[in-house]
Amino acid sequence: MTVGVNDASVFKGYCPAHDSQLFASAEVTNRGKNNAMGISLHLRAVSLEYCRKRQVVDFQRKFSELAGNAETWSTLQKDADALDTFCSCFKKVYLGSIFNLIFGSDVDSIEYICIPFSRNLQVSCCGTFNELDTFDSTIGFNLISFVGMSFLVLTTFKVVKHYLDSFLARYDFPHNAEKLVNDIAFVKCEEPLIAPQLWRSLSEDEKLAVRLSLRPPAVRAEATAPRIIRLTPNDFVRTVTEMPDFIIQAFVPN
Repeated sequence: MTVGVNDASVFKGYCPAHDSQLFASAEVTNRGKNNAMGISLHLRAVSLEYCRKRQVVDFQRKFSELAGNAETWSTLQKDADALDTFCSCFKKVYLGSIFNLIFGSDVDSIEYICIPFSRNLQVSCCGTFNELDTFDSTIGFNLISFVGMSFLVLTTFKVVKHYLDSFLARYDFPHNAEKLVNDIAFVKCEEPLIAPQLWRSLSEDEKLAVRLSLRPPAVRAEATAPRIIRLTPNDFVRTVTEMPDFIIQAFVPN
């Protein structure tokens, strides 16, 4: 079944009124390096990840109700309780810190890298991943595709920017940008949106590789992402003048 991107990409984590208030800052331009759009994109990524984790907690609790014996019930409840505690910490540290920035705190700021492409890559995705097996190494990602261009934005808090730097260093960025984009879409993300035109152009082996890459991380055996998004030198924005005005205003410091 094909779902339109305007429906599939909608994040329903906030009511319409608060959604408008919180993400309106994505429309604000010319605020320099740590501008409102960077904050909004990080908020979107973190909010989506928090909701995904909460859904897993709810699933585990419901599943435990169907357990056939006390031992299974106890194990599932302990797993749910542990993830519930993690979610509470995640909400307080990550969402709480972003809301503080929105309301004017200058204790920290959002650091990001924006990688623009001169065509629609036909893939979009959003979420977070951890650079290391530590709570503070969360990096947000937004791969957003428009009719005539796409851009990948990686975000994190300035205090832990070294995690973002070390992640990019593994790709010798910008030399391995194609691998970077595919890893974000098909390894770091579990729910990428793929345009029907791109999906239909894939071979059956490539489609299978995508399906396997989208299994829950704990049961994935693949070490690398399938090479679905293919980039050529012409796909990279070489000068600021090639970027649309709203991208220039939002991501290029004064």
